[in-house]
Amino acid sequence: MVGEPLVEMQTVEQLKASRVGTAPHMPDIPEEERRTIIHSSLDRHYRNLLYQPIPMLGNKSPRAAANTAKGRVRVVDWLK
Repeated sequence: MVGEPLVEMQTVEQLKASRVGTAPHMPDIPEEERRTIIHSSLDRHYRNLLYQPIPMLGNKSPRAAANTAKGRVRVVDWLK
């Protein structure tokens, strides 16, 4: 039941042409409202990240790690 794989060669231009009109429909949301939604989502994500254990910080949350001088250095390295 196993045979030769089906391989189809396409150029970048052919691939781009085959995808025309397949982009997901964007709802008609005003730009300001869209920006607000995106920023609030990112804010929520990064605020929640402060309380999650990070392996690079010894499985401590960034808030817990920042309580010590050595931990603050590790948090700075993690952020970079």
